Amino acid sequence: MWEKEMRRFTFFGMLAVALLGLGWMTSTASAGSAQKGFRFPPFKVKYIQAAAPSAKPYLRDFNFTDVVGKIPIAMMYFLPGHKGSEAELQAANATAMLPFFKDKIRFLAITKVNSLKEVKKVFARLQKLKVTLPVLIDDSRGLLAYVTLTRHVPSYSVVTVKGYLRLSNASSLTETVRPGMSLFKALRDVAAHKDIPYTRAPGASPNPLDLVGKKAPVYRSEPALPSIKVTWPTSGPSRAPTILVFWSVGCPHCRKTLPPLDKYAQKNKGRFHLLTYAQVDDDLRKDMLKTFINEHKLQCPVLADAKGVISARYQILKVPTFVLIDPMGVVRDVHSGGGEKIGEALDQMLKRYQASKK
Repeated sequence: MWEKEMRRFTFFGMLAVALLGLGWMTSTASAGSAQKGFRFPPFKVKYIQAAAPSAKPYLRDFNFTDVVGKIPIAMMYFLPGHKGSEAELQAANATAMLPFFKDKIRFLAITKVNSLKEVKKVFARLQKLKVTLPVLIDDSRGLLAYVTLTRHVPSYSVVTVKGYLRLSNASSLTETVRPGMSLFKALRDVAAHKDIPYTRAPGASPNPLDLVGKKAPVYRSEPALPSIKVTWPTSGPSRAPTILVFWSVGCPHCRKTLPPLDKYAQKNKGRFHLLTYAQVDDDLRKDMLKTFINEHKLQCPVLADAKGVISARYQILKVPTFVLIDPMGVVRDVHSGGGEKIGEALDQMLKRYQASKK
């Protein structure tokens, strides 16, 4: 339901941005890049706050010009009555009061409201939940959801002291948003005016980033098709790392990724060992896989992920996802997403791995 609503008003958010003449929008970076993301736009919205002097709901003006570029901002999107997002709202409210965040990060909540009646309902929920954070009103244009890159609830976005949106899509304070970094840790860094790379968080916990630094789940699989030959990595500390790829033959994005991935692997033989996993539980998927392999003359090994058991062990949320495992069986890096330039992403992953060994 929420996804349907988001699709409906994202168009209006885009239209509103165009009409307001906000020249701030630039291409956002993929998770893990060093780009700045984009400058958060200064604009006015309405807000309500249960701690207001009036006993009745009172709409006030909030001007982002007063805070953007002056203090870090943490925004948390929730929906009244949605238990998960209300629980996270209470967690955010408590976190804002901690000594190392108070007066160092401006915590704000956001919710979608279309009428005065709904405003009253939100106010009542805030009183019942004992939440005192200002709640920004995202009206029918959906502008706030658009500029914070929100696509689900609960969802956090973080703007640095320099005014750049540098983290989005995180679902909880404890979510691992980057290898070795939770959202809570990212907020500690931002509160200390430290810079962080732009990160599009997985948006769920647990997720595959939780496995970084830990032993990879033990698994064993058979080739997805009888004609596929698989050479398993040999043991020993001197061999190259292994990259696991979780994908689906029915996924359009995966279908664009596998051919260039296969070419990249052939050009980089010896640099890493490649194993790909596809869920092929029925004859239809097997036929699709066979046709796809023959059409693109793929040489990379494709193993069967029966009923998604292996994907579940690796906490895979979407495909394609790449997991780098070192020779000692420890997960060292994770990359989600693919496309024709997947080779560039894997180059960066392998460079990070090599740098970590020095």
